[in-house]
Amino acid sequence: MKKTMIRSVPALVLVLMATAFLTAPAWPGNRVASQVTDLSSVEQLRQRIQQDTGKVRLVALLSPV
Repeated sequence: MKKTMIRSVPALVLVLMATAFLTAPAWPGNRVASQVTDLSSVEQLRQRIQQDTGKVRLVALLSPV
């Protein structure tokens, strides 16, 4: 029983460190203001994507159907 516990502690520490590292950008102190834009044409989308080259973007296409 002790060997299993001794082996699981480093694994738990590793998982906790990985979780902290991966979630760090979402912590309240690290937030960057983002904006939602309602585009009415493909040309507007094209312009925004070209304007934001090199930045991370999320594009959500929503439909009421």
